[in-house]
Amino acid sequence: MVMTIARRRILARVALAGVATLWVALPLVWVLDSSIKPRRDQYRPAVIPWHDFEPTAAHWKEHLGHPQLARALGTEQQLLAEENARHQGAPMTIELPGDQP
Repeated sequence: MVMTIARRRILARVALAGVATLWVALPLVWVLDSSIKPRRDQYRPAVIPWHDFEPTAAHWKEHLGHPQLARALGTEQQLLAEENARHQGAPMTIELPGDQP
């Protein structure tokens, strides 16, 4: 089987696209895999959940339940609401939990 120049170029492009996909996808898989591992397994070469380690959502709960994150998200919502109210001509404020009067 003789490969033409056009066919070699297509094969090279497909190979390059495959390498680029792996270059981008593998770090994302690693991050997601590390986010569900217990702390003791973070640097162990365990890859397959429920086979090599028992997955946990402790990291997600720890970070998503942090009070500063909730305050930051609430502040962003308040800023958006105020911006909306300014465009509509009506004053609007949102009380955040823990705000001092």
